[in-house]
Amino acid sequence: MDGSVQTMPAVEYRFISGAQAHQQLTRVLLWIGGALVGTMILVAVIQALFFKRKKISPRLEGGQRGYGLLGGTVCPKCGYTFPRHLWGINLLVGRLDRCEHCGKWVMTRRASQEELRSAEKAVLEEVRAEENTTLSQHDERDLLEETKYIDKL
Repeated sequence: MDGSVQTMPAVEYRFISGAQAHQQLTRVLLWIGGALVGTMILVAVIQALFFKRKKISPRLEGGQRGYGLLGGTVCPKCGYTFPRHLWGINLLVGRLDRCEHCGKWVMTRRASQEELRSAEKAVLEEVRAEENTTLSQHDERDLLEETKYIDKL
């Protein structure tokens, strides 16, 4: 407005070829992907070392179980007890969770200690009854097997 002229420094743009851009982008994505994979492997190793659990057959356990922070529940499909998981979907009426024993998704609620203990006792009694019937059937088969070696009656 007053007629003065101002000179600005020249702006210099440097363009790179498509191959160079592809190479730089690949390098950045490989670093990010490698960091993610490395972190996942580290977490898996930590879990394997520190949170290793002894696998106990649910049918053979007789003692009281620990159910973790979210508590335990009784599966309405199979009757076994299992701990509620963090990955269960919390719906207002309950938690949609997967039973560890039958593998089905069921709507659960946190069971009281009395409910858990009575379900554990019922399962233990059922297992003992199955073991007794299996043993008696095994004894009958053994007796039958022994008769085939008798030459004279």
